Amino acid sequence: MTKERVVDVCRMYADLLMQCGYAPERCALTSFSVEGRVLFAIRARHVVWMCQEVPKLIAEDRVEKAMRWLGFIQGVLWTDGHRSLEDMKKDNMPPGAGFDRERV
Repeated sequence: MTKERVVDVCRMYADLLMQCGYAPERCALTSFSVEGRVLFAIRARHVVWMCQEVPKLIAEDRVEKAMRWLGFIQGVLWTDGHRSLEDMKKDNMPPGAGFDRERV
C-alpha cells in the first residue's frame, strides 16, 4: 500500500464517520468506565481524530506508525459495523486492482 493510498483511505474513513455525525476528538480516557452508545461514540470520534493525524505521520515519513494506526482504525471500523472485512480489503488495494475472493 502506497503512502498516498494510506492517506486517501484515512480521509475516506474520516469522511464516513463525520457523515455519521462524529467530530474528531482525541480520547483522553486512560480507562473506560462507560458502556454502550457512549463508548461507541468515544471510539468513533477518536478514530476520526486518528484518521486526520495519519497524513501528518506520512508527511513526517513515520510510515510504520501510520500503518499501525490504519490497522487500529480498520479494526474499530469493523467491530463497530462501519466497514466489512471485504470492504477494507478493497480499500487497501491499488485503485483499479481486481479482488479475487478465492485468494483471500
